[in-house]
Amino acid sequence: MSHQATTTTELPCGYMTPDGRLLKFATLREMETREEKILGSSNPDIMQVVANCLVGVGTEDEPSLISDRATLKDEVCPELLKGDYDWLLVQLRILSLGPEYDYTVLCPNTQCKKESKHTYDLDNIEVKEMPDPEERMMTWEARSGSTLEFRHLRGVDTEMLTEISQSNQDVLGKLLALHLVSIDGKGVSELAKHRKVKTGAQHLKAAVKLLDKEVPSYGERTKIRAMLLKARGMPDVDVISTCPHCGSEWTHRMPIDPGFLMPSAAV
Repeated sequence: MSHQATTTTELPCGYMTPDGRLLKFATLREMETREEKILGSSNPDIMQVVANCLVGVGTEDEPSLISDRATLKDEVCPELLKGDYDWLLVQLRILSLGPEYDYTVLCPNTQCKKESKHTYDLDNIEVKEMPDPEERMMTWEARSGSTLEFRHLRGVDTEMLTEISQSNQDVLGKLLALHLVSIDGKGVSELAKHRKVKTGAQHLKAAVKLLDKEVPSYGERTKIRAMLLKARGMPDVDVISTCPHCGSEWTHRMPIDPGFLMPSAAV
């Protein structure tokens, strides 16, 4: 018989049910061999790991109000906001491997550039609570006169986020466009007109072109990014590292990716 360790945690944002109820607590079980097999594959599906290990969402008094496996996998996990998804990964790692996170980092000092090993206590990670967890859309009145609607990113956007970060082309523009939902009440697919918008990549390409046209000002785009960031709930994964070779100190973001769930990582 399997004796699984579990943990219940409060989410930075919370899961919004189809009938509008906000559920702020989630229960996880520790990772087992089935998750190890996923992590050991050539293209790990981290969403599948979360779906496997999420055993319930609910309230503080009833944290497993929703515990049906099919509902959790098909309805809850796809709708988890990115901040909740990242927080669950942090809690899942602590539960399965302990709070000590070993990582290797390259010193940014051009006169040094040496690697060094560090250990971070994941229990020290603080959470930025979502200011208004029931508000899932944000509106921006553009200088052009149009009304733009943006959404929070979800855990299912992780794969697209990785592709964008690795593209090395218009990364900032693509990240912003990924949030775009509609312009003057019309969705991206509708506004794309004759362009085919069937895949996530096609949708993103259309959103980039629409946003470039409606908001060409870098200053205005920066203000939109600030609005989106202010409305988010998320774990603070900024880490301060000190190089033991030259003494340089710098802040960097801990990567919440497949490697994060392994015993050690290079960043």
